[in-house]
Amino acid sequence: MKRILYALILLATACTAPQPDAVVLPGIPKEAPSLHNAARFDANSFKLNVDVRYNGDTVIVVSDLPEGITYRANGADIVINSTLDGVEYVLSGGMNKGSFSLLSQKPALLSLSSIAIKSQKRNAVTVSAPLVYVRAVGESPSYIIDGVPTDTVYVHKNAAALRIEGDAVLCGGNIALRGERSSAVHCSGHLLFNGGNISVEASRKDAVVADSAIFVADGNIRVIATADAFKSKKGSVTLAGGNLLLHSTGNKGDGIQARNVYLFGGNVQAVVEGDAARGINSKAAVYLVDGILSVESNGNAIFSEKKADYTSGACIKSETHLYIGNATVSLRNNGDGGKGVNCNGIMQMDGGVLLVENYGNDVQHHEDREAHTSAKGVKCDSAVVINGGIIDIRAYGSGERCEGLESKHTMTIAGENTSVYIYANDDAINAGGRFTIKGGRIYAYSACNDGIDCNEGVDIEGGFVVANGCPTPEQGIDVDNPALFSVKGGTYITMGGTFGSSPTMPMGKATVQPVLGWKSISLQRGKYAVIADNDKPLVAYCLPRTLADGAICFTSPYVRQGSEYAMLVVDAISGGEYIGNGVYLLPDAVEMSAAEWKKAEINVADENEFGGSPFPPGGMKPDGNFPPPPGMKPDGNFPAPPPGMNFDGNFPAPPPGMKFDGNFPPPPPGGMNFEGGFPPPPPVYKDTEGYGADNLPGGGWLLR
Repeated sequence: MKRILYALILLATACTAPQPDAVVLPGIPKEAPSLHNAARFDANSFKLNVDVRYNGDTVIVVSDLPEGITYRANGADIVINSTLDGVEYVLSGGMNKGSFSLLSQKPALLSLSSIAIKSQKRNAVTVSAPLVYVRAVGESPSYIIDGVPTDTVYVHKNAAALRIEGDAVLCGGNIALRGERSSAVHCSGHLLFNGGNISVEASRKDAVVADSAIFVADGNIRVIATADAFKSKKGSVTLAGGNLLLHSTGNKGDGIQARNVYLFGGNVQAVVEGDAARGINSKAAVYLVDGILSVESNGNAIFSEKKADYTSGACIKSETHLYIGNATVSLRNNGDGGKGVNCNGIMQMDGGVLLVENYGNDVQHHEDREAHTSAKGVKCDSAVVINGGIIDIRAYGSGERCEGLESKHTMTIAGENTSVYIYANDDAINAGGRFTIKGGRIYAYSACNDGIDCNEGVDIEGGFVVANGCPTPEQGIDVDNPALFSVKGGTYITMGGTFGSSPTMPMGKATVQPVLGWKSISLQRGKYAVIADNDKPLVAYCLPRTLADGAICFTSPYVRQGSEYAMLVVDAISGGEYIGNGVYLLPDAVEMSAAEWKKAEINVADENEFGGSPFPPGGMKPDGNFPPPPGMKPDGNFPAPPPGMNFDGNFPAPPPGMKFDGNFPPPPPGGMNFEGGFPPPPPVYKDTEGYGADNLPGGGWLLR
């Protein structure tokens, strides 16, 4: 019977689900494992009864003990030794200074009959058995408390009000535990909750601890801790049912800490108050397959002088990867530098709901410019793959790095039923690698930067994308190299600043769908930009911000090569199909004079593979050579130098203020200093249009 629950926990990783088209994570769990027969409680299996009664300062055994069971008592302390199977031990009465210890070679049942037991110098209840079932019986709750130690009392690191050596199943009744010396519950094996009402309060250290795995199948569990609320030291925490309420108040105190965390069902709520605390803290992976998870993180980041870096809080922290299947996940971070999701590996979402609110601000060390941490909605150090589900991310905090959805690697969004809404102070979506959009509806709004920012290129193959950036130099979609930006299908509308001669346009060779652009136009919040094909409106967009020198880009399967497209900004529209976030498809005709329509100034269909170079005007020629810059002669010779420059090998006299004696002049006031780095950058004022938690742009997608 040793480690009877071990096989049960292993089942959590054995099942695999059918994999979607875009998949990164292997071996995704499909459903919760069924309970092993040995973990199911059957009272009829325990036919022998040992009745232990406390009365103040004394304890007595009422039952006649069969051969194989012995005990010794000292005041209100009792130790029972047993070699028999099928024995129920019933505790009743109450005392303030005593303890109960059971050493059984066989599985046992511990029934708490409205007991109130408190110990001052040792664990209140200790059970050593291969497997023990613990339940409460009687009309009143049972209380197990260990008292506050004095300065002369040694407290063992595994001390607890309820200490179990072996596997344990808490399976019914009303039990209240308090760990004033250390933990409330400590189990050296696997710990299973399978019914009952469990209340844990005022644990001095980690509240509920198991050296191996913890499994919650059923029950109502409430835990208040100053450190970790639920902790598996070497195994996983699996949540498959019941209601779990966790509250940690200490710095670096986690709601759940384990190697892996699985959510297959039930309702889990976690609130962490301390600095650098995490609602879910996984040393490996987090699998949110089904059920409901709500997490609130309220602490700020902590700076370590030794590491010269910050440790920040998070609602979910995963060291390897995060998976969301059909779960409903609601996350709220209120602390500076904190994250809704902080994933060091891959994040994959195939369905369900992910709601993230982040009210924290960026944190910058007052002396070390390299030491900083950002408040982000979702931060992922590896790939992000979204195949389905509803995502709503809002990063309200101030700072240059308060982003909504960030991947340091590639990002893929696909799925016909995928719905994404992201609002952020900085980039709404930021991908360090290539960003591929295959389907879904995406709305990205940045209050102070780019709607979508991708350094390694963007491929749009389908879906409906609306991206809103700020005035120049910010963009709706910002790609450093337009040659890495391609459109093969789908629809997108972007608005932002006019960067250089044009907004960022898809100039990749793979582009096969015409893309239209309007630059240097005046856009006013609340009005409608109507894009038409020969006076037939294709789409109308209610503008969420005002841009004096703005740009709009548009593409859709309706756009055809060779047609003439124009845009008109009007006060109101009528008709059309409203799909959400200010977008109307095929609105009614707008009666305005031809002079008021502004023709598209940029048409990638005319400049790309439909008849021209894939590079923007002024770049590399199709023959592989660069055109000569202004001033250079085609014969390869330089023209005469301009006045003031000589080609005799000597430099002209330096301009006023610059020395050539090897020393730099003093830095300009407020500029760079040479005594330890750069000064803080000057503040950049950007109008956020008054948006915030109570007033968001767009309004969301209409779900079908």
